[in-house]
Amino acid sequence: MIAYVCLPLFWVGLLRLARVSLRKATIPSVLVYFIITFQYIGLPVLYFKLDDYRSPDIESTEVVGDIFLLTSTATTLVIIGFLASRVALRTDFATRALTRHHPEPANTTRLDTLGGVALTMLGAATLVIYIMKIGPSNLALVAAIEDPSDTLGINILRSHMGNAFEGRYYLYKLLMRDGLQIGSSTLFAVALLRPSKRRLLLFLVSAVVATLSFTIATEKGPLINYLAGLMLVGLFIRSNGFLLRRWLFVTALAALGAVALLYMAFMGASDPLDAALQATSRLITGCDLDSF
Repeated sequence: MIAYVCLPLFWVGLLRLARVSLRKATIPSVLVYFIITFQYIGLPVLYFKLDDYRSPDIESTEVVGDIFLLTSTATTLVIIGFLASRVALRTDFATRALTRHHPEPANTTRLDTLGGVALTMLGAATLVIYIMKIGPSNLALVAAIEDPSDTLGINILRSHMGNAFEGRYYLYKLLMRDGLQIGSSTLFAVALLRPSKRRLLLFLVSAVVATLSFTIATEKGPLINYLAGLMLVGLFIRSNGFLLRRWLFVTALAALGAVALLYMAFMGASDPLDAALQATSRLITGCDLDSF
């Protein structure tokens, strides 16, 4: 337990030597935050079996100890890599933060809007083709709405919509997931840079389409990634890349609320508190976000 508490302090020291600020949105800082949130915080919960949702699945605490050792070693090596890059390659992570120095010209904003709309329309069209190929009645989302208690049937449909999909699923995923996320994030950025009702409406429409695409297989992870991406865009524009506590709190609350609603709708959670506890458990005790 002492090593668990002291290691993050050691990591912070190494990050300072590498001149990586945890208060600014950089690739190293975001990566460290993701590792700590999804791979590190929940280890004591698993080890001491404090989570009623996860403790029945833990047969040996030695496995949790091995996970701690591997996670700690990998994270330390990653941060040492940042330090080595700083020393050997003279990489200045401070100047590579996600910052904005000049306002966007009108013509650039117009091109960004067109690009965001094009990606959203392409992603939406791909989503429609994907739904028609599977069949609306075979969607995990439809099955979850009709009978949330049939978890086995929902999981089978989810598998057929992903790993067992007949066709080039990676191409569909590229356009209706990644393409939609980029397009919607672009429209969000444009709406923040040059606010107007039309740009706000375009973003809201893209957000609805993207949310449908992310949850159509009753997965929660893609939606969390989407909200986290919007948070980074907002930080980039509103606070010049600084990780403000207000933005982090609002995004975390929005992500938790969204996932809690999905748990109530699809996973049969009895009430909002139970849904929030299940969502928090799934987030911090380690999970593959693509299958979350």
